[in-house]
Amino acid sequence: MADDSTTFNPNLWMDEIDAAARAAGHGSVSSALANNYYGYNKFSNRAAFLPINRDVMGYTFFTRPILNLSYDNLLRKEKLYALATNNPDTIPGAIRSMFDAIGTVQRKSYSRLFDNAQAFVPILGNTLESLTGFPDIVVDLFTAAPGARKETWQMIDGQSEFNEAYQLSASFGNVSGDPVTMILDLLQTYGSAVYLGEMVPYWDAIVNNYIDYTMRIYRVVLDQTYRYVTKIGAPYSAICNTNPIGAAFDYATTKDTPLIKANNQISCQWSCVGFRYNTMSLIQDFNSCVTMFNPQMKDGNRTNFYRKLTPQEYAVYNFVGYPRIDLNTNEFEWWVPRDLNLSNPKTTA
Repeated sequence: MADDSTTFNPNLWMDEIDAAARAAGHGSVSSALANNYYGYNKFSNRAAFLPINRDVMGYTFFTRPILNLSYDNLLRKEKLYALATNNPDTIPGAIRSMFDAIGTVQRKSYSRLFDNAQAFVPILGNTLESLTGFPDIVVDLFTAAPGARKETWQMIDGQSEFNEAYQLSASFGNVSGDPVTMILDLLQTYGSAVYLGEMVPYWDAIVNNYIDYTMRIYRVVLDQTYRYVTKIGAPYSAICNTNPIGAAFDYATTKDTPLIKANNQISCQWSCVGFRYNTMSLIQDFNSCVTMFNPQMKDGNRTNFYRKLTPQEYAVYNFVGYPRIDLNTNEFEWWVPRDLNLSNPKTTA
């Protein structure tokens, strides 16, 4: 039997490494980050043992607008006839459900391809390949006129909010059935038809004077464990103003394959107004959006119907559940029905 004095002791081993690192002027390895918060490094080895920031891309959520896609309204625009299908389990039927939550309930025409209690459009978030163009925040400065010795001074001369218009560039991977192009075509056709008076929004949008086809794009950046929100940002509103459908009609003979490759990826522009990031109210807006479509997710009511997933369950419950951000800890949570057991489906109620 090995002598106790030769037994591996991880704490002693770490103490010896820390002692060696301190002797070399690097500070303690086990508290490298805390050292740099606490005091100044007296040498030039600034990055020694410092862990780099490892944020992950996280999630992009496109909110659901509530369009009036009733049968009579759809018949006002020939391009949208396909959405008037009575079969909700088709791609047009699912898209109609995504963008007309009110009509889905009124018609009792729920699609098995889409959860009407979901606040976002998963097919856009899941196929998104890139999204660029979010603005930096730049404040205006006032610089005083130079004096006799060219001396001057400065002060901030403006606000740090960004309320202007800008463009986001998005690229989506096209999938079977071409749903992304169909969604972009719907948004543009409906918006222009409302503007021309050919289609009418729901009465609520008319009375409250809001534009019903705008969306919001939430960007949620997470830490390397995929558990905590490190950054969150969103424009006030976004309108898709381009639809690259023309590439689908390009023709060029090829010996390799008759498949059209030009629309394998869909690139479009979203015209946005304003930008907010890292505010408590933005997290509250995100959670409120979730509960607007699914009232059972409200505080005080949620645990009666749902349970929070552990990170170890994410793989089994992928594509299932409702998101939420904890206001106190910034933990990004996924909640699933209490009676859903995908680990052992036979026990699911």
